[in-house]
Order: sequence, then C-alpha cells, then structure tokens
Amino acid sequence: MAQLELAGNMYEVDENGFLHLRNYYLEYHICPMVRKLTKQTGVNLKRLYELFPQGPANSACKWAGVPKPTGCV
Repeated sequence: MAQLELAGNMYEVDENGFLHLRNYYLEYHICPMVRKLTKQTGVNLKRLYELFPQGPANSACKWAGVPKPTGCV
C-alpha cells in the first residue's frame, strides 16, 4: 500500500495518491466532520478551503464517494 507524508505523519493512499477518507465512513457510517479531518490529516482549515473552495464538507466527501457530514461543520 502506498503512503504519503503530510505534516510529519504518514497516511495510506490508493494507487492514484488519494487519501482513504472512506475508511472512516466504513467504520462509523458517517463522513468525518471538518474538525476531524484537520486533526487526523494535519491539514489546517485554510488549506482545506484552498483544496475544496466550495466547502470541504461537501466537496471532499463528494470526491470520496460518501455522504456529506450530518453534524455542524
């Protein structure tokens, strides 16, 4: 399994270099909220909005193929 180093942490990625957001969804049956994403990935909120300008909750989850978070973001 390929890995990516981000903010000093190693993360598993698929063959195309995408993070495994779906693992969280498969375990908890919800998409992680933005705060959880920032804590687990080490990517700050500003950078998430740069990556997903239409909102990290909707966009990141859409790209991961999981429903958007149901809680407050």
